[in-house]
Amino acid sequence: MKKILFSLLFLCCISISSIQAQSTSVVPDNRLFECYDSCYVHQMLTNNPLLVAWYNYYLDNSYYVASLKASKPVTGEDIHTIRINDDLAKGKAIYFKEKVYNKEKLNVLKYYFPTQGENFTTYIWKEAGVALVFLPRNKIAVGYQKYIKDNNLKK
Repeated sequence: MKKILFSLLFLCCISISSIQAQSTSVVPDNRLFECYDSCYVHQMLTNNPLLVAWYNYYLDNSYYVASLKASKPVTGEDIHTIRINDDLAKGKAIYFKEKVYNKEKLNVLKYYFPTQGENFTTYIWKEAGVALVFLPRNKIAVGYQKYIKDNNLKK
C-alpha cells in the first residue's frame, strides 16, 4: 500500500512539474524575491506567469539612466525622498539610501517611485552621478505588450 501511495505521489509531482514547465517560459528575476515571499512568487508563476513577466519587464524597462554630467543640466526630484514600499518597511519610514548604480542590482520594485500616465518622471541620484528617468505608464504598457509578443508569451 505504501509503495502504491508513494508511486502515485511521485507521478503527481512529475505531472505538476511537467504542466508548470509547459505553461510558462517565464523565469522570475531574482530581484522579485527581495520584494515578495518565495511562495508568492512561485504561486504567481503557476497561476499568473504574465504577472511575473510584467514585473521582470518593469525591473529593467520602466526607466532609463541619464548622466548628471551632461552638457544640459538634468532636473528632477531628489531620489532620497523616495521611500521603501510599505510592505518591506513594515510601518517604518525608510528612504532610498543606495549609493552606487548597478542596473542588475537596482530593484525599482522595492521603492515607491511615483510615475505619471503620460509624462516622464525624473529622480536625481547625485552620489551615483545619474538620474533615473521613468517612462510614462502608457509607454511602459505598450513596451510590455511588445515584449509579450516578441517572447511568445501566452495571455
